[in-house]
Amino acid sequence: SFRRLELALAQSESSRDYVLERLSGASKADAIFRRRSESRGIRIQLKSSLGRQQGRTKVYAFGAVSGYDGMLVVLVALDHQQFWMVPGEDLTMTSLKLRVDSERELAWRCD
Repeated sequence: SFRRLELALAQSESSRDYVLERLSGASKADAIFRRRSESRGIRIQLKSSLGRQQGRTKVYAFGAVSGYDGMLVVLVALDHQQFWMVPGEDLTMTSLKLRVDSERELAWRCD
């Protein structure tokens, strides 16, 4: 999931000014997103999922999503190029199901 996000950033115009740095396994955050000219940035927690068809819609299930206050949680679809971003403090549940085209999915979707 880190590599998917890194490639998406590299293809955007923002890649000139921003960098995504992977952090060590000892850190609660997976990465830092920061301006190239600054040493501090936004701590990122990555969660990934394969979509599963449920009726007429696709659903992504993410586990262990709580406890990331002060971080940006990036949800990564593993079956196509799609990301969702949500402030960690907004995730108070332990797991999350994200139904494509739902109000929540549309609000968090990064196009």
